[in-house]
Amino acid sequence: MPDPAKQTPPNAIRRVVLVLDSMHPGGKERVVMHLAKRFAQMGVVVKVIIMRSCGEFGDKLISDGIDVDVLNSNRRFDVAGILRLRKILKAFAPDVINVHDRSSLPYVTAARGRRDYPIVFTAHGLLHGAKCRWKDRAAMRKPAAVTAVSSEVARRYSELLRMQRDVEIVRNGVGSFTPTGKRGEIRKRLGLGDSDTFVFLAVGNLKPEKGYPDLLEAVRLLCDQNLDQKIRIVIVGGGSESYRLELETLRDKLKLGNMVQFAGSCGNVSDWYTAADAFVLPSRTEGLPMVLLEAMNAGLPAIASDVGAVGEVIEPGQSGILTRSGAPGSLAAAMSKLASSPQICELFRTNAPKRIAQHYSDLQMAEGYLRVFQQVRISQGFSLNTDNNLPGVMMLGPYPVSMTAGGMSSVMRELVCSDLVEKYRVTIVNTGKTTRAGRWIGAGLMAQWSLLRKIVCTMRKTRTKILHIHTCSGFTFWRDALFAAVGRMFGRRIVWHIHGGKFESFASSLGCVRRMLMRRMLRKSCGVIVLSDEWKRRFDAIFPTVEFIVIPNGVRIPNLSDSQINDSEKMRVLFLGNLSQGKGAEDLILAVAGAARKGFDGTVEIAGGQTMFGQVEALEELITREKCGDVVKLVGTISGDAKDQSLSAADCIALPSYSEALPMALLEGMARGLAVIATNVGAIPEIVTDGVEGFLIQPGDIEKLSEILIKLNGDPQLRSRMGAAARKRVEAKFNLAAVTGQIDLLYRKILMGGEK
Repeated sequence: MPDPAKQTPPNAIRRVVLVLDSMHPGGKERVVMHLAKRFAQMGVVVKVIIMRSCGEFGDKLISDGIDVDVLNSNRRFDVAGILRLRKILKAFAPDVINVHDRSSLPYVTAARGRRDYPIVFTAHGLLHGAKCRWKDRAAMRKPAAVTAVSSEVARRYSELLRMQRDVEIVRNGVGSFTPTGKRGEIRKRLGLGDSDTFVFLAVGNLKPEKGYPDLLEAVRLLCDQNLDQKIRIVIVGGGSESYRLELETLRDKLKLGNMVQFAGSCGNVSDWYTAADAFVLPSRTEGLPMVLLEAMNAGLPAIASDVGAVGEVIEPGQSGILTRSGAPGSLAAAMSKLASSPQICELFRTNAPKRIAQHYSDLQMAEGYLRVFQQVRISQGFSLNTDNNLPGVMMLGPYPVSMTAGGMSSVMRELVCSDLVEKYRVTIVNTGKTTRAGRWIGAGLMAQWSLLRKIVCTMRKTRTKILHIHTCSGFTFWRDALFAAVGRMFGRRIVWHIHGGKFESFASSLGCVRRMLMRRMLRKSCGVIVLSDEWKRRFDAIFPTVEFIVIPNGVRIPNLSDSQINDSEKMRVLFLGNLSQGKGAEDLILAVAGAARKGFDGTVEIAGGQTMFGQVEALEELITREKCGDVVKLVGTISGDAKDQSLSAADCIALPSYSEALPMALLEGMARGLAVIATNVGAIPEIVTDGVEGFLIQPGDIEKLSEILIKLNGDPQLRSRMGAAARKRVEAKFNLAAVTGQIDLLYRKILMGGEK
């Protein structure tokens, strides 16, 4: 039976095009190769389009039965190539086009034209020496979504291409490893025969950022330790001939002789994984290196520089060794340790493949991409159920592709994964912000005009009967009021769904005319949903003639086996929310710092993105100033498997907000059996009873927050009791099935009751 916490929306992706420049051996080429094979195994019809040269990996895909088209385009701007690409796309009619390099993106956007082929761009490398070209910036406006293999890669691309958009992190993954049985043959080719020489393998194109000079310096240090007769280093990778000559010159200068061998480019690296005894990655910068995943998956003990996402892959002392980047001494010490310790090598050989299978499999990677593709299709206005016999419902609200967004978009995602889409022909139109911050006002007006046209076209195309509008305070409400008026003109029945902790103050602050207009808009609807009894009482006082319906937010309840209630002595606290002052991340850091000075030895993970530039730097400075860097960690935005792992590893969820409605993050944590620390704002007191599911404090009460952290940290049984009570509370009142049942009942009453 499938885990309800892992369910995905219906209308699965069926046809995918993967595009990249070439398929010569490299990181992104490995990703495309693994994706294409896994998609095919999952029943997705996949086509790989190679813009220029096929390469070894391209030939391998063809031999494996993957549909590959090679355009052999070698001109700077190839109009004929664009026309050929357009013809291929039109004939294949993909659900999504996934582009894996910058140079291919302008061609794909030009070839697609105005057709309904959404583009997803994937960022891989770290753009060393790259320049921001005008055609790249123009092309980056076209993708419906951007993914990256790590948060560092996402940050680099955002800075270079000036992207003001969320980037979804989809980690690389590899398939199962099959030994080639050529260990003896390869080692004989190296001149080792049956000797017990310890072979270190390095794989990667010969580029300065790969740190090969550091590796050669480290080998020189090993020679000084008289290890030159016991070890051998093999470097597999292509690159410019001039840089290879530089490395060979350095090797000769250091008098390393045959200790270091350059094997050149090799399409089948599996032979080398079989022949080697350990893997070394001396890189100075990395994203999420596929070769490291492949080597660990093959059971090779790994040594790698702690750069990029490498530190997330290797568990120091358990599945590998992390070294300082650009430090040959650190690298030499790690290599000496492995070469002289069979016990450590055996431990790493056992643990490394398990870690890769658990967190970095090609199945997880493919599922991650398919989730993004599906979100793109939904956000583009494609119906989730194509059965024309079902009544149509169109939902308006912020539905960005990135899974890191919160609030209304989280609620909509839960509804999209519910049984509502089996009973109704649901169509989503993303009304969230799509223009960059600080844009020209004309760009904003054009975006809103395009949105209005899209809503009208979608209403006509899908013949919806109900227009379900998710809204909040400020400009958003008045914009949505226009959409509601247009919907009424087309005979749609309107349902308002009010979110946001500031809506009450917004409504109370309106003058007589605007309040009358708001009251009129709400009264003419067929239903106004609010999230709690407290909010209903407050809105009843403002609009006594409007009938409000209480339907809380709901979350899927994970299986009990996935909901780990921890009883470790050291408490792990998770914060999920944006980094604005209103969410209280700064207060949490100050409280943790105060608690640490009184003996608190737990850990706090702050997961969230900034709403304004400079918030991350400000919090980092605060952590440094308060000297709590060993306790507090900023992990950025997390979603998907990374979010699930953080929730599973935590004991407590903290949300010291200054204003809230019914926070989804709190419900998600409680559904996982986490004790709660929160403020008594919005509907939180209706979710959490102080002293039962957790503790409630006043906003800004840092001293009290610090006391609670110390109390829960020292009492694992109390954390466990509160976590169990929290899960029980969510199961009883806030589970997704019960919530969607109430929405279903409202829809049926509207459809049976006629026009209002």
